[in-house]
Formats: sequence, structure tokens, C-alpha cells
Amino acid sequence: MTSRKFFIPFVLFLTLTAALFAQKAPAGSPVARYGQLKVIGTKICDIKGNPVVLKGMSTSGLQWYGDLINPDAFTSLAKDWKTDVIRLALYVGENGYASQPKLKDLVKKGIELAVANGIYVIVDWHVLNPGDPNDPVYAGAPDFFKEIASQYGRTPNVIYEIMNEPNGSLSWQTDLKPYAEKMVNVIRAIDPDNIILIGSGTWSQDVDTAASHPVAGTNLAYTVHFYAGTHGKILQRKIQKALAKGVAVYASEWGTSLATGDGGPFIDKSEAWLKFLADHEIGWTNWSLCNRNETSAAFKKMLREYVEGKGTITTQKETPLYPTISVKGGYKIWPQDQLTISGAYVRAKLRGEPIPTDVTAEGLRDAVAGPEEAADPGKFQGLPWNFEDGTRQGWTVPADSGGKVKAVVLTAESRALAFTYGWTRPGPADPMTVAPRLSSSWVNLKAADYKTLSFDLYIQSGKATHGALKILPVIQSPQHSYWFELTPRTVSAVKGRRLSNGLLKYTLSFELNNNGTTFKKGDSMRNLIFITIGLDTDYDGNVYYDNITFK
Repeated sequence: MTSRKFFIPFVLFLTLTAALFAQKAPAGSPVARYGQLKVIGTKICDIKGNPVVLKGMSTSGLQWYGDLINPDAFTSLAKDWKTDVIRLALYVGENGYASQPKLKDLVKKGIELAVANGIYVIVDWHVLNPGDPNDPVYAGAPDFFKEIASQYGRTPNVIYEIMNEPNGSLSWQTDLKPYAEKMVNVIRAIDPDNIILIGSGTWSQDVDTAASHPVAGTNLAYTVHFYAGTHGKILQRKIQKALAKGVAVYASEWGTSLATGDGGPFIDKSEAWLKFLADHEIGWTNWSLCNRNETSAAFKKMLREYVEGKGTITTQKETPLYPTISVKGGYKIWPQDQLTISGAYVRAKLRGEPIPTDVTAEGLRDAVAGPEEAADPGKFQGLPWNFEDGTRQGWTVPADSGGKVKAVVLTAESRALAFTYGWTRPGPADPMTVAPRLSSSWVNLKAADYKTLSFDLYIQSGKATHGALKILPVIQSPQHSYWFELTPRTVSAVKGRRLSNGLLKYTLSFELNNNGTTFKKGDSMRNLIFITIGLDTDYDGNVYYDNITFK
């Protein structure tokens, strides 16, 4: 049992150490200016009690983009982007921390880099799939936050985000609030001061519901997440209701795109949202610091395009996750031509500068429309998709396709949806970045009515000497963050069942589940996306999809 005489020096040690970290923060840095943050009423405030509007960037999943956690990147974000805060997105499911516990080391490295640069750092326990923070996959939360609080709770830099986006049929009172209370108690037993961010239902949009029955404690704030192309005044009114009920709100994730991460970027709507946040003194972190195939990514991805007569050519190089251009001051930056439209826009907002001239409605036309948007794709004719009417029946190539292809109807055994593309060996480190995508029309099917997805896939014999193609179907369901990946299937690019016309045929079937998560009654399926990924292959030819159906 710890006696009182030892407890007092320990508290004093924490206080002195926190002050020491604040003194060590680089001169002029956010932590040097604001010090230990606290929540007063509906505001996040500095050590003197003045409201602070922290602005910064969020990483994407550290299991995919962990290379961003490097000294040059953090220095560039602090000095060139002028970020106050960086959010470290530690996915737990999705092949994240639950299956790769060493990702914790990346979080610790990120915290230490943030401290070295005098910026705040949000440690995000990224609840997403499954959406219930009480699910067994998240059982490591108490031990994780105990360790982070014990090691870094003495620094004023750290902010805890205990559940990213709870979703599904969850109750604030019976599911989410008890979890939040447990995690607040876990952290407060070690760290009495640093801010704790609390999510709410419907992907952290039910902030007004949480505010009606808030968690007891000090220095607590509630997160709200929005995407400018999807969310608007309805969510803003929920935020206003939460503020009226007396809680502090922080926008720990927002994007310039649709909620899917694609579409747009919606600059005018983003401007309206940032004005709303500024008017209410609400801080934010933008999604996200990655070079992924999505509009909301800050860095450009690699693009490859099939050009008639030339084959597949690289039209844009992938931005590295570390800056490479040295500048006066002795640090490195990402040049403007490596930033996406979204990245350039958000950087300007962080720096307090005018929006760059190329971030305009005219400049967005190519970003909004994919190569097939101008042509009439036809309409969804009902299941199955068989393309016998000669149209694509609503299928297009979306703007976020890393492989730029033209979707057409060609003959396999019968008419089929097809594109021509060539993969190269060796491919990029992440072959998904240059994978062509096909997307269905906007349909609305009741997911509970179906158990499997099946279709026929064809490729041309003799068009490859190596490798395979991985077929990844993604269902865009609003109940599952618009990104419900089915377990991918891999087919040889060299051999298969050969038809008389020289095509190789594969009949594929996919169970409608994602790492054990299945659709429930009331869930819907909107878009269907096929991502065709080359695995160490030199295949160069046609890819056909036909007889696509849910059963």
C-alpha cells in the first residue's frame, strides 16, 4: 500500500516534469505558447484560460502509412504546414493494433516527434470496424491507454481520443457512455490533466445525444466528424445543441470529400464548415496525411493510364511520405506539386494564407469527374448485371482509380464489362495504388436479403508470364463507413480454365462479410466497387467482368 508521504512527491514530480517539458518546447511552438491545455465550459483553453483553436492534420491508418512517422515529416508539418496538432490514427481492427501490437511503437515514436517539435498529439484509438468499442477486438484499450498515460501523461502535448467512430445499433446510455466512463477512469488514475476526447454514435455525429448525458470529469471534450461533401447544416445544428448543453467540442476528423473519402474536393462547402468551426472556436484535424487513392488524401498518389498505342504509362509519381526538398532553416518540405488539391487547400488554411489559385472550381473539374463520367453509362437494369443491352448498365471508372482505364462492353462468352490495362514488374510497394477500379451505379439493395456476391472474370491467355491478379470487391454501405471490403480472391495471370476463344475464365464467389463482420437487418448496399490489383505480374490485356449478382 502506498503511503501518503510517497504520493505527494509523486504528484509534485508529475507537475515539475510537465513544466519541464513545456519549457523545452521550441520557442514559438504551439506547446510553448499554450502550455497545458484544459477545458473550461465549452472551450479548450491554454494554461492561462484563454480559448485555443487547435488546427492540424490526422494520419491515415498507421498499419498502412506508418512511414509518415519520421523526423523530417513532423518537422515539415510543424514548420512549413504550421500545424498545432497531429492525430495518430491507430486502427485496432482492419489488420491494425489487435493483430499488429508493434504498431504501438509507431504511436510512441509519433508522440516523441511531436514533443520534439512542440506540437500537440492526439492518440486516436481508431474504432471503426467493428463499430462497437466494447467488441472483444478492442479489449486491449485499458492496457494501451495505461501504458501511454504512464509513459507520456506528464507531457502537456498528449491528447487522448478513446473511440474514433462508434457506429451501428448502439445506445449512448447503455453502450458508449459506460465504455467512456471506464476509459476516463483508467486514464485519470494516471494522468489527471491532459484532455480526453470522447466519440459518440453514428460515426461521432451524435454529439448532441452525448451532451445530454455527459461523462463526469474534468478536461473532457466530445468529438465530431464530418466530410464536407456529405454533411452540412443538420450536423452543424447537432453541434450547436451540444454546445448549448455545456460541453466542449473538437472536430478530430474532417475531410474535403464525401464521407467515402472520394468525390470532390468540395472547397466551397469546406470553406463554409471552417467558418462555422471558427465562429464557434472549435479546433480540427484534417483527414489525412497519406498518398492513398482517395480525394481526401493530402499527397498525390501514383497514377497510371492506359493509352491506345502506347500501353500503360505512368502519368504521376507517388509522393513519398517523407519530405525531400531542403529549404532555408535546415529542414525539408513537400513541394506544392506533390500535394493534392485537398492537401494544398488545407495547408493554406493552416498557414492562414489565401487559397492557392489552382484550388478553384475550374481546377476541380478533372478531380470531380472520372474518365467515364462524360459518356452515358446506361442504367442499372436489376440483377444480374449481364450487359446484354450493350451498355455498361451504370458502371463507371471513378475518379479515385489509380489505374486510369476506359470501361467498355466487349464480348467474352457473351457481352461483358471490360477494360484494357498493363501491370509492370516490379510494381509499387503498395500495388493497390495503381489498381484500376470499376464502380456500379447508385443502387440501394437490402443487404440482409443476400449472402454472397458472384461473377465471372475473364482475362486473355498468353498476356502474362508472371504473377497474379487480386480481385477486391468493396461494398459501399452507409452503415459500414461506405467501405465494406470482402475477402479478396487471387487468380493466376498465367493459367486457368481456357476457353476456345483463348480467354481464361474464373468463376468467383464471395461471402458478404468483412473480417467476421456481417450485414444486419436494416443495412443497405449502395455502390459496388471492383478493384483489380496486379501482384508481381506483367499482364497486359483485357479484363472482363460478367454475370455480376448477389445471391
